[in-house]
Amino acid sequence: MKQKSTKEKAAETRKKKLDLALKEMGETPRKKPRKKRKPMTAEQKEAAIERLAKARKIKQKNNPEAKNASIHPNVAKLPDDDELSSVNIKNWIKHNEDLLKGMKGFKNSDDRSERKEWTRRTVYVQNLKTYLRTSVYLDSHWGDEMQNKIIYKCYAKAYDKNGQVKRSVGTWYDDVGLWTKEMERGEFYE
Repeated sequence: MKQKSTKEKAAETRKKKLDLALKEMGETPRKKPRKKRKPMTAEQKEAAIERLAKARKIKQKNNPEAKNASIHPNVAKLPDDDELSSVNIKNWIKHNEDLLKGMKGFKNSDDRSERKEWTRRTVYVQNLKTYLRTSVYLDSHWGDEMQNKIIYKCYAKAYDKNGQVKRSVGTWYDDVGLWTKEMERGEFYE
C-alpha cells in the first residue's frame, strides 16, 4: 500500500479542520456548485431527435438482435407460443411485480404467511429475470401464478449396485414415462 506524502497528509488535515469548524458554526460542508445545462431550442431538439433516430436505425441494421440484447439467445429463439418463451416470461414478471406492489406491507408483517408469500413472489420474479438473462430456469414452478410444476427429464440413467435404475418421483424417463409415487411403491397398473 502506498504511503501518503506529507503534502497529502497536510491537505487532508486542513480539510478535516475546515469541515469541523464549519460544523461547529452550524454550516454544512461546501459542495462544488453544479453548472446548469443550457436549455435546447426547438431546432436543436428536432436535430437531436433526428440524429438519435438515425443512430438507432443504423444500430438496428448492423445488429438486428440488439433489441433483445438482455435476453439469452436460447430464450430469444423460442417461439412465442412456447410456455417458457420470453413473451410469456415478461408477462409473468409484470403480473408478479404488480402483485408485489400490493404486498408492500407483507415484507415486514407480523404474520408469517404474509412474509412467506412476499418472499416467494420476490424470489420467483428474480428467478424469472435470471432465466431471461442466462436461460437457466431455477424455479420448481412456472406460470403467472406459479400454478404449474416443472417436470424433470432424465437423459442418462444411474444404476445402483444391484443393477436397478435409480429413479426419482416426478421425473420423466424414456422407458416408463413419468415416475409417480404409485410406481415408487410398486403399484403398477396395466
